[in-house]
Amino acid sequence: MEIAKEKTVAFTGNRLLTTSDNRHDANLENVIRTELTFCLEECYQEGKNVYICGMVIGWDMLCAEEVLKLKTKYPDIVLIAAIPFMGQELMYSPKDKQRYKRIYEAADHREFITDRGYDKDAYHKRNDWMIANSSELIAYDSGKPRSGTTSTVRKARKAGLEVLNMFDELHSYFITTHLAKRYLQNFPHVTSFRYGREGVIFEGGNQPFPVNFEQISNVRQDGAFLKFELNNGVKYVASLTSDTSLIDVSNVCAV
Repeated sequence: MEIAKEKTVAFTGNRLLTTSDNRHDANLENVIRTELTFCLEECYQEGKNVYICGMVIGWDMLCAEEVLKLKTKYPDIVLIAAIPFMGQELMYSPKDKQRYKRIYEAADHREFITDRGYDKDAYHKRNDWMIANSSELIAYDSGKPRSGTTSTVRKARKAGLEVLNMFDELHSYFITTHLAKRYLQNFPHVTSFRYGREGVIFEGGNQPFPVNFEQISNVRQDGAFLKFELNNGVKYVASLTSDTSLIDVSNVCAV
């Protein structure tokens, strides 16, 4: 497959997605997916519609899944699976093998870096191939020494690629200690709003309505709903069982 480098974005990142202090965060993946969606939308609007995924668990697969979601909106998006060696998925858990299979089958092109089995240098060769065929790299690099991700980011910068490190972009989320953020750790599977790095994002028609954690004066569960009260008196009611959220500007939350 001939790849237009100027239209191509590659991904590299840690297998284990962590916060800056390595504390467990139930909503971290939700926040990452939200911010990545915004980033991919921006890339597409810049004319970049080809995306290369390294097919490793963690960041790679998450990015591929978000690209495939965006592809339902923009059918001209192309997903390339850069596979370091034959049988890469054999070492994965049954659940991750299923994820791998879904991405593999949905990819528009599969590039096998080597047609043999496991090769200790295959990951480095794959990373070099991605850099050589991309103009931008979106990373999740926590800066661990001797990390393959850190090495790839360094090589990409040296090669002149535009590099965005999502780990750095989430710094404001990592350091936020707001009570609302801590309380919402109990609700990672909600679909009536999205988690972002600055707070939560409600959907109002087709227009997202972001609310910073600092704007939330109170949030509590009431049966199958979460009720938010903002500093300005505006109230939101978000379902815990559906994708419905309602706004109420009166003094009473009405569902």
